[in-house]
Amino acid sequence: MSIIQKFKESELKNRDPRFLAAVSLLNWLQTKQIIFYQRSFFGLPSDVGFYKHIVSNVVRHRKRFEYAIELLSKRSLQRIDPEALVCLYIGLVQLEKGSKVEEYAAINESVELIKTLEKPHLKGFVNANLRRYLREREEVDVALKTQSLDIVTSHDKRQIERWTEFFGLEATKTICESNNVLPEVQIILNPLFERNSIVNDLLSLGFDLFDYHDEGFSIKNPEGIFNSQWAKKGALLVQDRAFQQINLLLEKLPKEKVLDACAAPGGKTFHLEWRFGNDISLLVSSELDRLRMTTMRDNIALYQSKAKAIQANSHHPPFKESFDLVICDAPCSGTGTIRKHPEIKWLRSEKDYQRNQKTQLNLLRQLAELVKPKGHLLYITCSLENEENQGVVEKFLSCSKNTFQLVPFSHSALEESVITKEGYFQTLTSPKQMGAFSALFMKM
Repeated sequence: MSIIQKFKESELKNRDPRFLAAVSLLNWLQTKQIIFYQRSFFGLPSDVGFYKHIVSNVVRHRKRFEYAIELLSKRSLQRIDPEALVCLYIGLVQLEKGSKVEEYAAINESVELIKTLEKPHLKGFVNANLRRYLREREEVDVALKTQSLDIVTSHDKRQIERWTEFFGLEATKTICESNNVLPEVQIILNPLFERNSIVNDLLSLGFDLFDYHDEGFSIKNPEGIFNSQWAKKGALLVQDRAFQQINLLLEKLPKEKVLDACAAPGGKTFHLEWRFGNDISLLVSSELDRLRMTTMRDNIALYQSKAKAIQANSHHPPFKESFDLVICDAPCSGTGTIRKHPEIKWLRSEKDYQRNQKTQLNLLRQLAELVKPKGHLLYITCSLENEENQGVVEKFLSCSKNTFQLVPFSHSALEESVITKEGYFQTLTSPKQMGAFSALFMKM
């Protein structure tokens, strides 16, 4: 019986965050799925952040840590017990440069952890290798820099080969390096609130705001921002810069009646409403999943939105009327969001991309029926994969029997670098934004 099967849920509550991190990571090694424990499992708010920091960084830097562990222990990973491996992961995270954990505490707690995981005979192994890392850290770092890109940046080797084929080596290096940088918190302001009041109050509270623009700003030190009065009132909407730009592409399109399909949790809906509210007489947001729809409705209330939320299956849309603009934010692999969801590095395969393509094509075909003549269908993903982006566009156009045509995006609205030669919108993951793709079709 594994350690993750030995504890009831009630026995996990209020435990040391390192222990809960170990249980999450052991489960990940077994099932390849990361399940984060909810806040109710933790005694202190600070424990939640520490737990998430450990788990996310192990997942994000897995290959780099494994290279170091094999180098230090002179053993292959296959010869190391999972419990010992997890304790070494957790120790190395705490010994990283910039860590706020004292070195002696990082080592001692990792040794205690292997005992809690019921492998006390391995405490010497964990202790020796973490102490050796402290002595040889510089040598390990130098050796690491000579390794291949997949090890240096902790990515699946095949995924790197795919991106290199699509985007070239230099762009792939930028993607991989950026995936290991925590994303900035980028904010869109609800226009129902007075901008200067929000900015001045947040600055007085010590938040470091930068990258100001007409609709919002970014925050360098976001810890605590969601407990602020402005977040609780619905004044702040988090939206990555890549997706903020998409609305700029819709400026001149007719938008009297708009359907945002697959809409939850609602970021696109609210930003669209705030920017083009005077043009829109009907804004419908649909979502199939019941829990996500509950979140959507809660957010509609929070942001004081006039959108009409409908739980519906976009593969079989129940709407009788047609729309000037239909937005299809299609389910996808999410490889453009690895900065935010590092577990995606290890979960996706080419079979997933092919399977997603079938789902995405079916969605487009069904939603296309709801577009008015001369109306538009906007396709969006947060994927970097050709199968889910250009491949879907090409297949949709080939099977639409000349009822839709591609409308190339113009460079006039955005930087030239985010518009492809075909006229698609595409951002690659960078220090400034996550990866996204969009294409626009018009019904003839």
